[in-house]
Amino acid sequence: MQQVLFHLPFTQGWFGMPDGIPLPGFGAMLFLCFVLTAMWWGPIRAARIGMPKERLQDMAIVLFVTGIAGARIVYMIQYAKQFEGKNRLLAFFEIWKGGIVFYGGAIGAVLGFVAFYFLVVRKLKISVLKLADAVAPLIAVGLAIGRIGCYLNGCCWGQVVCEECQPVPVAAELGQFPLLTAPARGQVATMPHPEDDYTKDPRQRALQTSTGFSLRKYDEKLVVEAVEPGSEAEAAQLKPGDVITQVNGTPVDTGSIGEVMRNWPLGRNQLALTVDRGGQELAFAFTPRTVTFFPTQVYESISMVLLIGVLLAYQPLRTRDGQVMVLLMVGYAAHRYLNEAIRIEPTYALGMSLSQWISVFILLAAFGLWLYIRQTQPRLPPGLSAPEAQPLPAGK
Repeated sequence: MQQVLFHLPFTQGWFGMPDGIPLPGFGAMLFLCFVLTAMWWGPIRAARIGMPKERLQDMAIVLFVTGIAGARIVYMIQYAKQFEGKNRLLAFFEIWKGGIVFYGGAIGAVLGFVAFYFLVVRKLKISVLKLADAVAPLIAVGLAIGRIGCYLNGCCWGQVVCEECQPVPVAAELGQFPLLTAPARGQVATMPHPEDDYTKDPRQRALQTSTGFSLRKYDEKLVVEAVEPGSEAEAAQLKPGDVITQVNGTPVDTGSIGEVMRNWPLGRNQLALTVDRGGQELAFAFTPRTVTFFPTQVYESISMVLLIGVLLAYQPLRTRDGQVMVLLMVGYAAHRYLNEAIRIEPTYALGMSLSQWISVFILLAAFGLWLYIRQTQPRLPPGLSAPEAQPLPAGK
């Protein structure tokens, strides 16, 4: 996880940001995805069906904007409780805090495409099914790169890996996130505020603390009460009885440390402490980490890379236009349904999450599209990997 790849030089203090303007990992992956699909590979595939690269890029921008909007709206609907009492319009734009749903993005992108089709594509007289086959692998590329962005951001995590499941490939190596910045910490960690009443807080069932140690208030001081075995705090040699005097170089007291932890800066992973141990001042620096989660983001990226290969291998074997898109719909819906089983999501009817239900509908839609294609589209000559590009009219 790397929520912030780096901070722009010479911007320290700008807009109230002490570390400078950040370059989010999630945003960087979205930009990379746009460059690869809209600026490079997309125009190559669009040219095969006679679509000018400028129109493909225009379509990519429209789908990008409407897709992100749809993904955010569906997330805010699915997790409405997270936004209670907040300015929802402002929260809509705070994507860097985690919170988009691919299927919402798909709905938004479809609506954007419908508008773009009637305004632009129809005038170019390009087959929608040919265009669908051309962009199907591009969508899979976007999913693969986008989920890397999710991993860097620490969102879209899976369930906590039980002790018996620790040998699961990839989980142990990639399933831990910097605890102070990971959105997942709300699922597993208590907030280290000495005034919290954990007897009334459901977080008392948490699996760990946000820092790897717990505090108690004693004689107007903050004292380390216990250090979690195996934690980064223990590895840094923090001891019970240490009195916390500074956090990241800032003096703290019993009334301020809770706010320090709650308002932790985006992208800052390391915790620097100064403690008083028997009259001796000691400094510690470590990165608290979560317990192990299934890295479902990585699983999806791997799955989509494999699906890209399947789509490209199937293209010369297809018998009718549109079948590559059908294969994408089936492949992704099947993957997402299974991947959801190891994620932490609200469930609805029949114990299935919203994304699982949408996966079912996508599978049904893929079957319906397949029937429509078989009944309406002529068979393609054997071995035709893509329609021959038609000469573009002058000025196009």
